[in-house]
Amino acid sequence: MHMGLPVIVFHRAARNERPAGVVRSWTIILAGVTAVLLLASRAAFAQTDNFDDNNDVGWTRYDPIGSHPQIPDQATFTVANGAYRIQTAASPLPDTVGPARAGAIRTDVNYTDFYATVDLVDWDETLQQSVGILARIKEPGLGMTDGYVMTYNFRGQDIDITRFTDEDPSGGNLALSGEDNLILEKGKKYRLVFWGKGTELGARVYDLANLDTPLVDCVGSDSTYPNGFCGLLVYDNSSAATMRTDATFDNYFAVTEEPPKLQIVDLGFGLLNIQWPGKAANFKLESTETMPAGTWTPVNENFVEYFPELDKFIYQFDGSVGNQFFRLKKP
Repeated sequence: MHMGLPVIVFHRAARNERPAGVVRSWTIILAGVTAVLLLASRAAFAQTDNFDDNNDVGWTRYDPIGSHPQIPDQATFTVANGAYRIQTAASPLPDTVGPARAGAIRTDVNYTDFYATVDLVDWDETLQQSVGILARIKEPGLGMTDGYVMTYNFRGQDIDITRFTDEDPSGGNLALSGEDNLILEKGKKYRLVFWGKGTELGARVYDLANLDTPLVDCVGSDSTYPNGFCGLLVYDNSSAATMRTDATFDNYFAVTEEPPKLQIVDLGFGLLNIQWPGKAANFKLESTETMPAGTWTPVNENFVEYFPELDKFIYQFDGSVGNQFFRLKKP
């Protein structure tokens, strides 16, 4: 399972074509008013885990080499301090069972279209490993796993989207890297995004300190696997396949479609605009004055206006009245 060679042809979107990055919740302070913008969607079609409960209940641990009857467990899964650390020992038989690799899969939702994100919060910088997000996974197991993975390759310092069959990349060197000069700095945190809509697949990476502008934004297409599970992966991408792996994740989030992004604009004189894209016409804006919220109240739609020239919905309100919390809710 040496995935150094990606297998999906894709191009980097032009800067003015880049869709905005998802922000599930954030706090913005404007004109002395705190507005927390949240997104809510149908729970049956979403998965989230911030690991604050310090367990990985709901995850299926994926240790393919350790599942071999003659090889002990290779992977270690640790949930501590609100983050999920996945480690493996070096492969004992790289020529036979491949390089070290492990992951965790959410098997409670089978996705066709998907939008999955996770924060990469720590890693061992001495290792030539690749880490990232699995999608459309089928038959997970030693020599059996099919699907796709979006990874950051610490060895090549690039983003790859890889299709694999029976745990091996299929099709040979048929793809281009999304970004060959992306250096992730130790001590910083990054958000990885992997999405699929029909045959189209895409990858983004954000510095967690700036979720508005992606460091990388790549798109491509492949039709081999139409559906499956999502999850996380680490694997040894060293040339000799003799290294271990070690990466820590946080704030996993997966839904069937990319959530719309709420924006807040300060108009001055205490007036604020809440904006969201026109494609989110099936979402409704709700508000509350306290968090955690006991109830959310739909805003008066008479004050929500669609501006076709901007392709945005806009709700204007008086920000001087105190704290207001907003979310988009999909019925």
